[in-house]
Formats: sequence, C-alpha cells, structure tokens
Amino acid sequence: MNSCNQLLEKAESLKKELSNSRNGLSSDGSGKGEWVSSRTSLQDVYRQLLITNLEYALDKKIEQDLWNFAFKNHITALQQQVKDKSNTYRAEAQSQLTSFLDAASGFYLHLLDDLCQTFHVNIPYRVSSSKLIFLKESASVKRSSVTQPERPSCQYMCQHCLVHLGDIARYRNQITQAESYYRYAAHLVPSNGQPYNQLAILASASGDVLSTAFYYCRSLAVKCPFPGSDTNLRKQLNKIMAGDDPRHTKISTSELVKFCLKFHGCIYLKKSKIGICLY
Repeated sequence: MNSCNQLLEKAESLKKELSNSRNGLSSDGSGKGEWVSSRTSLQDVYRQLLITNLEYALDKKIEQDLWNFAFKNHITALQQQVKDKSNTYRAEAQSQLTSFLDAASGFYLHLLDDLCQTFHVNIPYRVSSSKLIFLKESASVKRSSVTQPERPSCQYMCQHCLVHLGDIARYRNQITQAESYYRYAAHLVPSNGQPYNQLAILASASGDVLSTAFYYCRSLAVKCPFPGSDTNLRKQLNKIMAGDDPRHTKISTSELVKFCLKFHGCIYLKKSKIGICLY
C-alpha cells in the first residue's frame, strides 16, 4: 500500500504540472517538451496503479483522472483550436489532434490487453500486445506485486477502456467502430449506464431521435445509471417539445415519432401541452 500511496503522490504532482502548462498548446512551442514528458509519466504512473492495485486505484478514481488529465483535456483543447476559424494554427492543431488520438487509442488498447492478461479476463475482441508494436514499451509491473481484485472491478475497468476507445473512434469520425466499442462495453457490464449514454450521443449525431431517447432511457434504467443521461434526455425532450406540431391530419413516420416523444416528454418533464395527443 505504501508504494501505491507514493505513486499517487507522484501522480498528483504531475497533474499540477500539466494544469500549469496550458496543455502544451503555446503557439511558440515553449514548454511543450516538458508537457509531453509530464503527460507520458502520468500515464505510466496511473497504469502502474491500475495494474498493481486495481481496487485501490478505483477507490481513488484513478481511471477517471487518467482519461481527463492525460487525454480528454488535451483533446478538447485541440478540438477547440481546430474549430476556431480565426486561428492561424488550425492545420497544425488538426495534425496534432490526429496524432494524439492515434496515441490515445494505442494506449487504451495496450492497457486493455494488460488488464486482460494480468487479471485473466477473457475479452475475445481485444487486441493482443504483440500486435501493438508501434507503441513505446511502458514500464513493466512485477506480477508478484499485483493485488488480485474482485472480478466485477476487472470487468468495470475493461469496460472503461472500451468506452473510451469508442470515444476516441468517435472523435476520429469512425462511427461504425465507435458503435462497436460501445456495444462491446454494454455487453461486458450491462448494469452500467455509460455505454448506453454514448450510444445515445451517436444516435443524436445521426438525427435518430427515437434511438437517442431510447438509449438515454436505457442508460437510466440500469443498476448503475450514468449521471449525465438524465440531463441529456431532458435537453432532448425539451428540444422536441419546442418543435412545431404537424399541421396536417396525415403525418409522416418521423412526425409520428416526434409526436410520441412529445407525449413522453410531457410525462417525464411534468409539463402540460394540451393538444399534442389529440390527433
């Protein structure tokens, strides 16, 4: 446990360094090398914690900090730079984003394989480390120092990797691959609502309002609901209810779907909109 505490202290120090370095995005490139070094070290420390003592790591929410501080914050910052049409460094930001997403995908594929091998979890669709030759070899963890966790914790952590592999694929606009990862994640731990929330995000992007509502509801109707799904569902239903009502007696299938969702929106949001059910 002392070694875990030491690793956690090191991680906290690295987090502060990353927070003070503006995600390595200074236009003149100053501090970028230090930022990359700190981020790589943080990834390795978190990986060691997850492999060495998974129960301890999950209790400290290491998996969330790993995603947010080592990957998500930088991805979001680069995405904002790419979207900013006034930014003269848009092309460079796009190149950096593409490379960073490749590295992020490789990291989580490698971590997933490490988890499966260390904790003897059988996931048929994982990529073995022997095929990830493009990855830099990370620090090895002595098997003798590993504390065997409970099986649900192993499955949850593997699901966590699958969800974020899906997120990374979605950021790369690889929609079919993203959906596959989310479905694999949902199949692995059906009682966790996060994969269903992510499937709803995909459905929303494609304009499928019925599937969007279904997956948000599915995300809430499980043993461990995803906290953001309620807010996301409310936003979707409010948007649908704000839309125009059909003006013809004969309505299309898509209008009927929206009509049905308006009815459910009235119930879920406890709003009154007389007339939407009178057709």
